Amino acid sequence: MTSTQTISVKTSDLPAQPSRQAIQAKTASKPGRVTGKLAVAINLMIEEGTPWDKAATQAGLTVRSMRLAMQRPHVIQHIKVQREVFRAHACAGNIHRLVEMRDQDENKMAVVTAIKTLEQIGEAATVSGGANVSPGLVIVIQNGPQQIANQPQNGDNALIVQGSVSNGD
Repeated sequence: MTSTQTISVKTSDLPAQPSRQAIQAKTASKPGRVTGKLAVAINLMIEEGTPWDKAATQAGLTVRSMRLAMQRPHVIQHIKVQREVFRAHACAGNIHRLVEMRDQDENKMAVVTAIKTLEQIGEAATVSGGANVSPGLVIVIQNGPQQIANQPQNGDNALIVQGSVSNGD
């Protein structure tokens, strides 16, 4: 003989299931930050080249939430920073690869191109390390007539205007 028992359980005794909003709150990015599923989706976009809508679905986001997130300034800034980090990682070995191409003997045109590129990289670093020049106008007000020491060199587009300032006396 088998005996059957009936057990009654109150729903208040069961552990509460978290609501959809509570689950979403645990996986959502904090305000002003890019974390969780959004960070995963952005990494898929940048590091693997996944289109943004497919990256959203792979990370567990809806396409709409990804589109809305990508309109926020801090998300746009995060994408730009991560893209620069990826570019730096990708370019780190380029000089070594150019040296390998320069040292090979099979393709002489590649050797010439590699040498030119290596030399241009050095020149570009020197030029970009100089002073920043931006367009604008500088007005220097001097007391009394003085000789201007720095006359523009040939080829400079500087315009020097001399005049006098009076106090109205």
